[in-house]
Amino acid sequence: MTAAAPETDKKFSGKAFVQGLAIGLLLLALLHVWLWSQAPRTMDVLQKRLASQTVPVQGSRAAPGSLEAMPEGADHTASAPAVTPLQPAPVEGLYEQTAEGRLPRIDSQSGLTPFQAYRRPFDPAAAAGKPVVSLVLTDLGLSRAASESALEILPPEISFAISPYADFPDTLTASFRAKGHETWLVLPMQTSAYPRDDPGPHTLLTGVETQENLSRLTWLMGRAAGYVGFLGPGDDTFLKAKEAPDILDALFGRGVALAAASPDLKSAAATPYVRPDLWLDSFVAPQDIQDKLQELENTARQNGHAAAVLPPLPLTYATVKAWAETLPQKGIVLAPLSAQALVAQ
Repeated sequence: MTAAAPETDKKFSGKAFVQGLAIGLLLLALLHVWLWSQAPRTMDVLQKRLASQTVPVQGSRAAPGSLEAMPEGADHTASAPAVTPLQPAPVEGLYEQTAEGRLPRIDSQSGLTPFQAYRRPFDPAAAAGKPVVSLVLTDLGLSRAASESALEILPPEISFAISPYADFPDTLTASFRAKGHETWLVLPMQTSAYPRDDPGPHTLLTGVETQENLSRLTWLMGRAAGYVGFLGPGDDTFLKAKEAPDILDALFGRGVALAAASPDLKSAAATPYVRPDLWLDSFVAPQDIQDKLQELENTARQNGHAAAVLPPLPLTYATVKAWAETLPQKGIVLAPLSAQALVAQ
């Protein structure tokens, strides 16, 4: 049997515990006083260690093309010049609510069309006889970076065309219009390169039933509200086919425009219509894009107006912006794509 601890050992252990606890509390108190006295100096040292330059930080991982990190109507960058927002969309009376979304339509009371209501204002007379050029940036919404960079860098006179396969086309339309850019929707149509070049599951095709193409067009029309019209490809294969007239009647009958590569639209109601002169997609260096823009200027001087379609390549945006800033001194007017339907009349 183990012998009981002597009474003196118990007293000693209890006294040592109390003394240790008191010393520990005293040290904590002294540490607190020291930290309090050193706080201003510590903050000063930390501030001096901060970076002397501001670097861009990537925002939250939102869905591609949503731009929800950019509130509607808010400036994307504090240094961006002030712009006049376009009228919020949709406008009452200019859409029909369907299972496929809000389809554009002509106002039955006033006769106002979506093209007239949603285009960026431009008065052809204001050009005073000067050549008018237009640029439209296509396929936006598939890359968040390309969409945000375009909105930050490019002037509002440049039009934006949204891919129908973008995740949030309505949000994109609202964001673009809030910064003064009129918006179009890309219209996927069969080209001579089909099916090697397949524009997606809702492509308008030759050789299919009219009702199938009309069903696809309905889906495309319902992707967003507030767009001026549709931007087709730089290939007129579908528009020359026998399936085209029904599609064009359905499209123009809803008061929206079409910009596409077709010299002869087979529709009695084929207005408003824009035929872009150039598709600026065959360049690999900055000089290439500069050469294409110079070609656009030359075409405008020759015909009085010219339009070009530009792919969403952020590396070209600074070049396009710099070019746009030189146009006033060259006697050339930069206008939205919809203006081409007016000056070409």
